[in-house]
Amino acid sequence: MEAKTLLSRLLAGLLIALGGCDLTYTKPAARPERPVPSPPKNPPEVVQTEPRTAAPSPDQEADTVATAVQGYIQRVDDVARRTRRGVEPTPPGKLAVAQERVPIPPGEDAQHLPGTLHGDSEPQRAQPSDPSLATQPAGPASAPATPPTLDSVTVRAAALDPIVTPGAAAAVPGVNAAISTPHAPLNLSQFLAQWPDDAEDTSFARQLDRRVLHVVAGDYDRARQPLTLVSKEQQELAQGFIESLIAVREAHDGDPSAAANRVLQQLEPLRESLATLGDLRIPRLAICQEVVGFGQYRPIEPVQFRAGGASEFVAYCEVQGFLSEKQDDGTYCTRFEMRTRVLNAAGDPVIDLHDAEIVDRCRQRRNDCFIPRLVRLPPALPAGEYVVKVTLVDKLGGKVAENRAVLRLVAGP
Repeated sequence: MEAKTLLSRLLAGLLIALGGCDLTYTKPAARPERPVPSPPKNPPEVVQTEPRTAAPSPDQEADTVATAVQGYIQRVDDVARRTRRGVEPTPPGKLAVAQERVPIPPGEDAQHLPGTLHGDSEPQRAQPSDPSLATQPAGPASAPATPPTLDSVTVRAAALDPIVTPGAAAAVPGVNAAISTPHAPLNLSQFLAQWPDDAEDTSFARQLDRRVLHVVAGDYDRARQPLTLVSKEQQELAQGFIESLIAVREAHDGDPSAAANRVLQQLEPLRESLATLGDLRIPRLAICQEVVGFGQYRPIEPVQFRAGGASEFVAYCEVQGFLSEKQDDGTYCTRFEMRTRVLNAAGDPVIDLHDAEIVDRCRQRRNDCFIPRLVRLPPALPAGEYVVKVTLVDKLGGKVAENRAVLRLVAGP
């Protein structure tokens, strides 16, 4: 026994010297520790003590140490062998297998094993160096994954929380179900009913806009209501415009010709209202040799006359934007005042013709007309350039218009 004990101790010392391992061995206690009894508070009693256990013999101690050393040496060899296999290169043409976990014997702490980092819960892993293990597949080869195929789609309506308005019952929405809110206008009529009334001094444009909306909504009675605080001309213009819109909106009875005639009848008062507000115009003034009718004249080109002789021409004036007044006999009357002057280069009049009253009567309301005026040039006028100036006054509308033309007097036989 003494030889075995000595041999175990020598092997342990040699292993510590070669491997640098720290082998700590705690000799088993010869006797088990017994708790120290506290001093008795009561009067001492006679207690029979347990029989003492005999201490193990030296041979038993040697066997225990030898068994522990041999098991430790075996574990160290296993760890070293696995570590050496992990650093060896994989042979060519061989597949490396997954790392394996080093088993920890029961009852051993991982931080005391060689090749394990202190404080880690996982031991070091290594690759097997056995070629036979490298050639073996890790497991059955799995087939490539097949992408999923969409066979059908099912749509279900999700339940929504209805919006509850205080003081009103909330409408629960449904699929393909009609729903409305009582707090918003559903049509133009309801919108106009909620529109606040205009003040008395509202502008002409705002009042006209509201009546146009009434026409679109089909409320013609309210659309025809007169405007407030506007001129007579503006009132007539708004009325003609509203009536024209109504006529256009109602022109859908399947007879385009009759509908167009009704629209034209309503446009005539509108045109008259626009002419009342518009300016009087003389769009054309021509020096002519002869005038036959509206747009039918023979102009003098170039406009030259011989100085020192008798010369004359007709001043042709086209007029637009005038007013006509309906008479008791059903005719329309227009009244003008015209002044025709010829001015020299200094601006002084050499001829001044004044027509105080020009009256036109027609059974139909005229939209335009022409006024001819014969002008004779005196022989005493010297050669040079002169200006023919025509000034026209619309007596009914109280408007004035002017236009000018140029002529030349040349010396000659």
